[in-house]
Amino acid sequence: MTLEELETILRNWLLETYQKRVHTETQMAPEERWLRSGVLPRLPENEEQLDLLLLHPRRRYKVHQEGIRFEGAWYQHALLGEYVGDAVTIRYDPMCLAAVRVYVADTGGRERLLCEAQCVERGGEEMTYQDLVAARTKRRKRVGKVLRERKEVVKRYRADVQYAKHALEQGRREEERSEQVGSMKEAGVTSLPPATEGGSRRRRGWYDEERED
Repeated sequence: MTLEELETILRNWLLETYQKRVHTETQMAPEERWLRSGVLPRLPENEEQLDLLLLHPRRRYKVHQEGIRFEGAWYQHALLGEYVGDAVTIRYDPMCLAAVRVYVADTGGRERLLCEAQCVERGGEEMTYQDLVAARTKRRKRVGKVLRERKEVVKRYRADVQYAKHALEQGRREEERSEQVGSMKEAGVTSLPPATEGGSRRRRGWYDEERED
């Protein structure tokens, strides 16, 4: 007996025998009791949502260069090339392991379907070498773009730091010059010595002369 034949037998027993047989405690068949309850179940809006409810949720898996390793086999898809090194969520149909659905988080934090990764060993569609090379090339370009953007940010940050240091140094010099002007006014001097090379030594000499007077 195959698994499909067993599933058919169980479905027929559930719908034709169990649902229509009178229960010893309720004195009603399960189908009749359900119809009398008046409960309106919340149904999925489409078949895709129904499939999602029936699929088995699994923990997150890391995407490798070879694809996703699940239950001892590799699953591949061209779109996985852009997520190498990242963690993704997979859901699958336990009755068919030829493919798994791969989900990634969008900008809002909600999961969205990325692709259906295939496993050739389990009857899935084979991924061509050209598709694999194209996916890896696209990923390298994306990573290269991110690295260039980060380098630009670091470059701008360094330039801002250098500008800030220069502004602080200039402010410090202006403050020293203002203090010198104030000291000159108190000493009755009306002009400041020229700020040429070695001017700091001449200014110290000028202050020393003022102290001697």
